[in-house]
Amino acid sequence: MRFIMKKNFIFIALGLLIAFSSCQKSGLNLFCGNYSYKTTGSVTVQRKATPLDSITPAAFTFNLPNEIGQLDIASLDKHNDSVVVIINQLNGDVVLTHGYCNDKELTLKPFKRNVLNISVNSQIDFNTPVKIQGVGHCYDDNTLIFDMSYHGKAQVGPFTYLIDGDQIQMVAYRN
Repeated sequence: MRFIMKKNFIFIALGLLIAFSSCQKSGLNLFCGNYSYKTTGSVTVQRKATPLDSITPAAFTFNLPNEIGQLDIASLDKHNDSVVVIINQLNGDVVLTHGYCNDKELTLKPFKRNVLNISVNSQIDFNTPVKIQGVGHCYDDNTLIFDMSYHGKAQVGPFTYLIDGDQIQMVAYRN
């Protein structure tokens, strides 16, 4: 009888341990799902100096147009907490990248966005690809806030413009 009670106690304790550990969301389980997102921020655009420049060309801050869309995060490999991230901009690009979960942080692998439209003072207007990096944190198990950076360069006529922005945020709410 004693052996049966010990055995039952072990099974109950094991069951409770499994139940409590599954309630603790972290890593992969915390991030997977479907979200609505909005992105906002700014980039700095500066013409690269040429040998003919006597002073460094001015830098312009360009506010990015607000973007909205769907963000889907799905498990890619449960063993190393990797995910696939699909960013589907409303009336725009669909971008696919990968990321890695670590506790309550999701780090996106750098990815390329095909076109970023830049228009500075109505004098400089161009489209250019940019490289994007980001790290997201989860709040209340349903809100992700990504701190993102955009980097790139564009050739417009004889001039090269450098694009840098690290004040860009994407806020995503679980649907």
